[in-house]
Amino acid sequence: MKPMNDSQHGNDAETARGAGVSPARLAGILPASGEAGLTSSSDQPHGAHNAGETPASQGFASYRLRDHRSAWLTILAGGFNAFFGSLSFGSSVLVLYFMKLELPLDKIGRLLSFFPFAGVVAVVLAPLTARFGFKRTFCLFYGIRKFVLLSTLATPAVMERFGVDVGVAYVTAVILLFALCRAIAETGYYPWSLGFVPGEVRGRYSAANNFVYSVVGLGAMVLASLSLQRSSGIGTFHWFIGGGAAVGFVGVVLHVFVPGGGPVRRTVRVGLYVRKMLAAFGHREFRRFLLSVGLLALSAGPMSFLPAYLKGGPFGLLDEHIVLVSMAGLVGNMAGSVVWGRVADRVGGRRTQILGLLMGCVFPMLWLVLPGGSLCLVAALVLALSGSVVGVGTAVGSSKHLFGQLVPPRRRAEFSAAWYASVGLCGGAGPLIAGHLLVALQGNPLTIGPAVVSPFVLLFLATTVLQLAAAGVLAGRK
Repeated sequence: MKPMNDSQHGNDAETARGAGVSPARLAGILPASGEAGLTSSSDQPHGAHNAGETPASQGFASYRLRDHRSAWLTILAGGFNAFFGSLSFGSSVLVLYFMKLELPLDKIGRLLSFFPFAGVVAVVLAPLTARFGFKRTFCLFYGIRKFVLLSTLATPAVMERFGVDVGVAYVTAVILLFALCRAIAETGYYPWSLGFVPGEVRGRYSAANNFVYSVVGLGAMVLASLSLQRSSGIGTFHWFIGGGAAVGFVGVVLHVFVPGGGPVRRTVRVGLYVRKMLAAFGHREFRRFLLSVGLLALSAGPMSFLPAYLKGGPFGLLDEHIVLVSMAGLVGNMAGSVVWGRVADRVGGRRTQILGLLMGCVFPMLWLVLPGGSLCLVAALVLALSGSVVGVGTAVGSSKHLFGQLVPPRRRAEFSAAWYASVGLCGGAGPLIAGHLLVALQGNPLTIGPAVVSPFVLLFLATTVLQLAAAGVLAGRK
C-alpha cells in the first residue's frame, strides 16, 4: 500500500507525485538561458555562459559546489511535508477517515479523484505561474492548502446540524479546493525544481527524497497506529489533520530559502504558450511515455480501496492494523530507495521503469490470495513491504526517464504541464471508476457457477493488466 508521496510533490505523487502514480516525480535538468518568455532571471546559473556553451555542458562540478545545499534543503522541507501528508491526505488515513464518516465507496472514489484531476489546471495556469513566479506560486498555495484542509474538522458538526447530504457536499467542496491548491502549487514546483538538481544525479536525488519521506512517514504512521489503538473515534483523525498541518507548514517555510523560481523577465503570451505545450505531444517518445504512465496511473485507482478490502470480507482488520500495513509500505520505500536510485543512474530510467512495472504487476494478484485468520495481518505486512520495494523502482525510473532524458532544457515548463495534466486525467479516472464499479457490483454481484466473485477480484485483475500494458508500451520498438 503506497501512499501519495507528498514530499516529492506529486509523486502524487504524489505523487504522485505523482499524479496518481506518484508517482510521477521530480525534475532534473539545469535551467536554460534565453528561453523566450519562460526563463526567470533568478533561475540563471551564476556567471555568464561562454559562446556556444549550454548549461548542461557547463560542468556538473559547479552544481556540486554551489547548489548542493539547495537540493538537501528541499529534501529536508519535504520531510516536514511528508509528516503532513502521512497523517492527513497522503496515506490510508484519509480513506479510513472517509469511512469513519460513513461515506459510500463511490463518493470516496470521487473525492480521491479530485487530487489527480486537479492537475489538469496545469494546462491553463502554467504560463500564469511563470509570470507570477514558480517559487512564489508553490510556497503560497502549499501554505494555503494547510488551512483549507483544516476546514474538514468541521465536517461532523455540519453533518449533525444540516444533515448528511449537506455534510457530504461540504467535505467535497473542501477536498476539491485543497486538491486545486495542491495542483497549482505543483505546477510551479516542477519547472522550479529543474534548476537545482541536474539530470546526472536525478535518480539518486529522487531516491534520497523517497528515503526521507519513508523515514518521516514511518514515524507518523507509528504515531497514528498507537493513537488509534487508544481511540479510533473521529476526534483522533482530527488530531492527525491539525497536527500534520502545523508540522507541514514548517516545510513550506523552508522552501522559501531555496533559490531560483523567480518571475519571468518577459510577458508570457498564454496563446503562444498553449501552442508550445500542445506541440510537446508531437514528441514521439514523450507520447509513448505519457501513455505508459497514464496506464499506470489508471491502474492505481483500484488499489486506493485497499483499506476497504482489508476491513471487509474474511479479513476484518482494524484501523490500527491497516495503518501498520501502510508502515510496512514505508519500510519498503526505504529499502527500495537504497537500490533503485543507483540502478536508474546506471542503466537508465526507461529500463528501470520497465523492470519495476513487470515486477509490480504480480502484487495485485497476490492481494487476492491473502489468507484470512491469524495469518492475514502478517501476510498483508509482507505484501505491502515487498510491493513498495518494487514500486520505488517504477517511480524512480519514470522520474529519471522523463526529466533526465525526455524533457528538453528549453521547454521545461510546457513539457512539465503537459505531463502533469495528462497523468492527472488518467489518475483521476482510476479511483472514480473503481468506486462506482465497487458500488455497482456489490448491488449486482458477478457469479461464475455457484461461486460469487468479489468485485475486488475484477478490479485487482484490471490493475495487473494495465501495468503489463504500461510495460509493453515502453518496451515497444522506438
